[in-house]
Amino acid sequence: MVGAALLAVAMWLAPAQTDQGEAARAIVPPPPAAVLRLALLGRDLAAADLLWLRTVYFVGSPTSETIHYAGLEHWIERIVELSPDFLLPYFVGGILLATAPDGAKHAERILALGEDAMPNNFEFPMWR
Repeated sequence: MVGAALLAVAMWLAPAQTDQGEAARAIVPPPPAAVLRLALLGRDLAAADLLWLRTVYFVGSPTSETIHYAGLEHWIERIVELSPDFLLPYFVGGILLATAPDGAKHAERILALGEDAMPNNFEFPMWR
């Protein structure tokens, strides 16, 4: 059972190699937290790290900016759900999404999650 879940997560995280239109290049939604927890035997921080690696791959791809980081907010939210103290995803997601058309609402929500998780960090209200 765990092996099947691990294989499913590995296939989910693998970047798609396709030459389809821009909509097809948007990052697919991340696996559910329950699936990640099962596959990694409850290691939430390891799951967050794997999702972060896939997110960084997407952000660094040549098409992510042209499609305005479509779907990035879902990955950032899942990462911080698994690891609320992981500071970098809040800022990367908040800043990149703020540059996209209609992305300010997603950026604000991500920064609000960071502010809730780390209320003593002055940077979240400042960036919001």
